[in-house]
Amino acid sequence: MAAEIKPLRSSHPTKPTSTDRPVLVAKIEGSGDDVNAAILLNGATGVISVSDDKVTDVIFCPTNEWLLSVARDKFFVYHCTESGRRLGGHQCSGWCTALQYDEKSKHIFVGDYSGQITMLKLEEGGPQIITVLKGHNGSIRSLAWDMDRQLLFSGSFDQSVIVWDIGGRKGTAFELQGHTRTSLAKFQEVKHNVVYMDLDEEAGILLTVGQDRVMKIWDVSSMLN
Repeated sequence: MAAEIKPLRSSHPTKPTSTDRPVLVAKIEGSGDDVNAAILLNGATGVISVSDDKVTDVIFCPTNEWLLSVARDKFFVYHCTESGRRLGGHQCSGWCTALQYDEKSKHIFVGDYSGQITMLKLEEGGPQIITVLKGHNGSIRSLAWDMDRQLLFSGSFDQSVIVWDIGGRKGTAFELQGHTRTSLAKFQEVKHNVVYMDLDEEAGILLTVGQDRVMKIWDVSSMLN
């Protein structure tokens, strides 16, 4: 579903407030299905939403006008957002669960339920497979990409995060295990099946979120230097 964002109409002018608070500027209604993902387009002038519960991740590439998506049907596909035309796709070995994209080189990383990460190069004639990264014993649930250092972080249900040296600077893979290695901070001392990650490249900090509602903050600055 695609929609244009229009400001909310009000008969009363907006009153200034003494404190900084979020202000509702638009509301999009009319979807008959549950919405499980959405992306802002063109400086917050539009939205693309995903309602099919089989779609697990989406990325919008404004430079190429591409919409990348992965789903539980084991397929990665990408479409042109201007024409809606399907440009290509690739079938992975298991349910596709996570997605990351390097816009500069047009490389994409697809994590799947089998624990593998497929690296693809997006060409005009369709995606070309580059390599398959194997190292996890559980399903991939989240990926984070450091574009400047060419490092890929993968979080899995095997309770580990692996840092892959895609750029070839060191030719190694590092492993973080929540139950055997001390993290920078813990909100709870329990086991950690990773379902989401966020990377702050400048600060050298990695946030992992577990299925058990645990959040951990890792100091990964030594790996980024």
